[in-house]
Amino acid sequence: MDHPQGTKEELEQMDAWFGEEGLGPGSTEEARLTWLWRSHQHTKSHLHRATRHLEVQRSQHQAEMAEVRKSLEQIRIFTEHKNALAQEIQDENDRLKDQLQRLISLQDAQVSEVAKMLYQQGLTELIHSSCSEQVAYLLVERASLLEISDVAAKPTRDENTADPPGAQKPGPGANTCQSCHKGESRHCQSPWKRLFGLHKASQSKCTSIPIEARPFNSQASSVERQFFRLERDLEEGSRRLAMAHSEIRRLTGELESAHLTQRAYEPEMQAAQEEVEQLRHEVEKLKKYEMAELRKAKEMNDRLDLEIRALRNRVRALDAEKSSLQELVVRLQKEVEDMEAELKEQQKSPNVQVEVRELSEVACLQMGVQRLELVLQEQQQTPQTVQIKANQATEFSESWKAELSHSQKTCRDVQTELSAQTRRLLVKESEILSLKQNLDDLKVTNWTKDNTLHDQKLWKRKEAESHQQLQDATTTGDEEQPTKMHKEAGSTQASLQDECKALKDEICEALTCVDSERRKCHEMKQKHKAKLSRAKQKLEEETTWRDEKIKSLERELSLCSHSLAKGKELVARITEENEKLLVERRELLQHLNEEEHSKKESNLTACLSKCRVEFLETENKKLGSRIVRLSDQLGVLERTLQSMQPHHFTEDLKKNFFPHLSLQTSSVTMPVDAWRSDAEQSDLLSSPTSCKAADLPRSAEMGYLNLTSTQNCSSSPASHSASQSTVCVSELFNQSEASCR
Repeated sequence: MDHPQGTKEELEQMDAWFGEEGLGPGSTEEARLTWLWRSHQHTKSHLHRATRHLEVQRSQHQAEMAEVRKSLEQIRIFTEHKNALAQEIQDENDRLKDQLQRLISLQDAQVSEVAKMLYQQGLTELIHSSCSEQVAYLLVERASLLEISDVAAKPTRDENTADPPGAQKPGPGANTCQSCHKGESRHCQSPWKRLFGLHKASQSKCTSIPIEARPFNSQASSVERQFFRLERDLEEGSRRLAMAHSEIRRLTGELESAHLTQRAYEPEMQAAQEEVEQLRHEVEKLKKYEMAELRKAKEMNDRLDLEIRALRNRVRALDAEKSSLQELVVRLQKEVEDMEAELKEQQKSPNVQVEVRELSEVACLQMGVQRLELVLQEQQQTPQTVQIKANQATEFSESWKAELSHSQKTCRDVQTELSAQTRRLLVKESEILSLKQNLDDLKVTNWTKDNTLHDQKLWKRKEAESHQQLQDATTTGDEEQPTKMHKEAGSTQASLQDECKALKDEICEALTCVDSERRKCHEMKQKHKAKLSRAKQKLEEETTWRDEKIKSLERELSLCSHSLAKGKELVARITEENEKLLVERRELLQHLNEEEHSKKESNLTACLSKCRVEFLETENKKLGSRIVRLSDQLGVLERTLQSMQPHHFTEDLKKNFFPHLSLQTSSVTMPVDAWRSDAEQSDLLSSPTSCKAADLPRSAEMGYLNLTSTQNCSSSPASHSASQSTVCVSELFNQSEASCR
């Protein structure tokens, strides 16, 4: 009965659909079929286009995947090549570093040996000077020693050729020579006089004084020698002055170029510093952003863990429910089997109470089956929700992975830019330091050369004055006395010694200033190196912290992926169990459908039997009414027979006629009782309404039986009186048999 109802609903839905599409109920079947064929063709063409588009998309996806694989292979090759080049560069850098360390150690050993030798010779002032200054000092010392040896050899030759009175006055000349040699030793310790040839002039002055103190006859040769020496010193001083001027010009040019380069590099340095500051701010922002992202990822991981735990608890509960449902299904199957066995037994032995109990149990089973269906539907819905949550969790984790990879990529880019900027900054700082050092050296050399030029100018002026005095002395030498010249030479020697002392003091002060400046410069270099080392250490610490952070993030991501994989496995197990439950549900539904089909068949048989019983009851009622009429007629006939025939004839008639009639009534009532019992059983099986409907014919039947019994009882005394008209009774008997048939 459900199938025709479902087809009727489907037909109504089709009519409504046709009405929505413009085909009314009065449209022909051909129009409907053509419209259905067109819609089928349209959907078929749409499906064909969709499949073709899907194939195109698949081919494009495969091509893109091939390109991605090629690009990944190229990236892998490039990374291998880069790693090989980096290893080669690292090996080369290590080799160069080792070579540089060897050279530095060798140079330090040589410098320590030279410093040790200078310390042993008492030249501690030259320890901190450069190698070129030390070599220049040695050359000047060699030249001065050669000149001293030449000067010492010439006076011995002159003394051998001179007269005895000149030999009796060696006292003051010797003292002056000793003082000059002491001054010489002091001059030898002055680096500026060593470099610019002041030793020669002092030696010439010192050697000229004792010559002038000699007798006047050797004065001309000594004056000529002195002129020659002064001219030679003058030429050498002018030559060295020109060299100093050229060196000053070169150094000023280098200084100006250094200033220009410094000015040119200043905006670049400022821009680089600004870029470095910006990069630092960006790195700090990225660190803060990464910390926030990490915090969010941790919170998301915690939420996912809680959801996974809840899902696990839910799965455990579902497993428990599944086991309980399986037990319930087994129990219900056993009960159904028991019910079937009881039904079979009840079909053999009809009992109304047992049927009622079975019907109640069947209703309980139907309720249990409905509950099972509801539970199965809930179980079907719960895996879907779990799958949706798992998909959402995987999508969220993939998005977080993508964001994290993007942030790591940006962090790497910023780090590379920062390292490049730091390298450029270090290079520029090294250039600036070298330029500053060159500038300081140029300033020192310029200052020293200015001092030397000033000293040379003073010395030249004094030489010119002495030369003028010597010329005056040569012009007026015949008139003046040797004592006056001796006094003037002594005064000039004293003034020269005072000037030499003053120059020595100035040079010592200048050297101390230079040493202090060098010490300050060295301290500044050390401070700068310490700052660079601290900056490098800070950068290394930041890089190590970042690497550790990245590793921790990777570990957390691996844990998240592992937990997601476990969640996927759990969802897969849940889906498998749900599929098993669905299969069991299908089996149960099939079993229930079979039971419903058998129930429908039993209801159909019960309805048929009920209809048959109702038909038989109507026939029985008709027969009862007919028998009542016949009994009335028999009463009338008996009364007539009593009046017509004697008493013995009525007794014979009673013996012959009424047993046959009682057998006939019993035969009529027995099948009625059988049909009535069958109808009652079918009514009890079908519904309680059928039981109610069966009560009416039962009461009518009881009334009919009472009526027949009373009639039989009333007819028994009447049969004794009606014993006469046998022909009428036989005719009536034949009529009653015909009506029964």
